[in-house]
Amino acid sequence: MNTPRLSQEFLTNLAGQIVRNEVFATNTEEGLNNSFGTLLMFMGEGMNEEELHEKYKDVGGMWEFKDKAEERSVDGWPMFLSGHIIHRLDCIPLYKEVERLETLIDGNVTTGDTPEARDDDAGGSDEVPGSEPEGVAPGSPPDEKRPQA
Repeated sequence: MNTPRLSQEFLTNLAGQIVRNEVFATNTEEGLNNSFGTLLMFMGEGMNEEELHEKYKDVGGMWEFKDKAEERSVDGWPMFLSGHIIHRLDCIPLYKEVERLETLIDGNVTTGDTPEARDDDAGGSDEVPGSEPEGVAPGSPPDEKRPQA
């Protein structure tokens, strides 16, 4: 099986979807078996262990949109009957990008525009935390400074 590689643009977009909790991705044996086990069973139907290993040697993980999860779960893991393969060489760059985005977001939330950091003479905002639009963390920077994932 020819497992396609992710382009840098797709990898970055996928990482953003993972950070926004829109996509579930896993590269662990437990995660693959519990979340994609049914799909994997059908993908390997009629093959012995050697044939499976050879055919799927480039598979490093799988992902799927969370809204495609079944109503039931397996030991707390979401269960999917569809999924997308992550090439083994794309797993590390994908999870590094997820980590980079999470660090960027955490840094902006904790060091953003807070009442303590405001200076009226410097043009700081007079808005108080909690008055931000729904879904925006208190103390988040203005829209033009907010990272776009």
